[in-house]
Amino acid sequence: EVRKFKESVYERTRSIPKLYLVDTGLCKNFSSKDVGRRLENAVYLELRRREYDIFYHSEKRECDFIAVKDGNYYPIQVTYELNENNRKREIEGLIEAAKRFQCRSGVIITNDEEYTMNENGIEINVIPLWKWLLSSVKM
Repeated sequence: EVRKFKESVYERTRSIPKLYLVDTGLCKNFSSKDVGRRLENAVYLELRRREYDIFYHSEKRECDFIAVKDGNYYPIQVTYELNENNRKREIEGLIEAAKRFQCRSGVIITNDEEYTMNENGIEINVIPLWKWLLSSVKM
């Protein structure tokens, strides 16, 4: 489970958790048929493997993950594709989280899109899941 980021541990434990499965194969058979949700589950598992503390951010908008390591915060959105139906929501959620945690950049992980953009002073790296999984570079 992933809890909403709150400064207070008490408030954090009382937040509604987002649940992820330990095996992405289980996602297909027992959970969502939504490919975007399965991508999100794969990102969660990789963040755990890389030993990040993992939270989600939710105020006016939502950001799928706030990965925390060594006092640094990394906002991450996951979507199968950025399209006219979700582009604004995904970008605004990432920007809100980046500003909240004073980050100059964030990542949007997709199925196969790759480019960099700058929105409201935040550098957004759009990267395919396979490439992100193979990267050993810190976020």
